[in-house]
Amino acid sequence: MYRRSIKDLMVPAAEMYSVDLDASFVDAMTALANALAEFKSGKRQSRVLIVKDKAGKMVGKLSPADVIRSMEPNYDKIINSETSSRVEQFDYVIDKLRQGLESASTPWDNLIQIARTHKVRDMVRKPSQIQMINENESLNEAFHRFVLRRHNNLFVTDDKGNLVGVLDMPSLYSAIVEKVKEGLDS
Repeated sequence: MYRRSIKDLMVPAAEMYSVDLDASFVDAMTALANALAEFKSGKRQSRVLIVKDKAGKMVGKLSPADVIRSMEPNYDKIINSETSSRVEQFDYVIDKLRQGLESASTPWDNLIQIARTHKVRDMVRKPSQIQMINENESLNEAFHRFVLRRHNNLFVTDDKGNLVGVLDMPSLYSAIVEKVKEGLDS
């Protein structure tokens, strides 16, 4: 009988490529490239780059999209995930916001200055409560969060609330395939 848990399917933080919260913009770009290369070569299970604080605790993740978003001043104040999910059908709202940003910001023109001044802490995406799941929750709960909230990853916490790993969509899908095959073979 198939018995897998979130803890079984997650990639533990210790096995993931990481970058320090105080690392530079260039260090972040290098770490992202290394994480992807190690994932493609099979050395790592995940291409997710986690961010750790000075104590070595996982505090979030970093993606190329996070780096790009960080280059846009006040991005989080103008468009947040809650707002964007409500207005995604209304391009005219997003276009109006984008026009306002364009008149005030020139990230491409300021790329070198941004690279000199930005730190990982300016770019890191810390998980929202809904994007975190306890390692002892059911796979049903993880399944619902992936489907209903359209997450690509869930941050896994232990019973003390510490981030201990990441459950990604490919890992859940592999478990689905495994369970279906086992069920059809019996």
